[in-house]
Amino acid sequence: MHETDAMNFIEPVLLGFLGRQFNYLEGEDPKLYEPHLKKIREFIRDNEPHWVKEKALYIIAKIEQAENDIQTGRYTPSSTEAFVNALIKAAREMLDNIANYYRIEQVAGKMNVPMNMPSLPKKK
Repeated sequence: MHETDAMNFIEPVLLGFLGRQFNYLEGEDPKLYEPHLKKIREFIRDNEPHWVKEKALYIIAKIEQAENDIQTGRYTPSSTEAFVNALIKAAREMLDNIANYYRIEQVAGKMNVPMNMPSLPKKK
């Protein structure tokens, strides 16, 4: 999957979430949400199309999980920036776990992964 295609799926999900949780109006000033989309775009960027798709799916799944957690009272985001940072952190941890699994000795030789492991932006 190409990064642009992935963003076409992520953007409406994220903007819908921000609209419901932070009262962002559709078509509102793009300066409010464009920095968040930029962070996510940087996160999902990868040389391997498979990982672009996987990263996009993880991001969407984490947005849906956050929505459910908010409705049940288990999670309350303090700000949009904190939410997006937590979203990317959770997706990064999932991908790190997958990558680390395929690097351990017990798995060596048991499965062939015919692609590069995911590339992630450097932690700041």
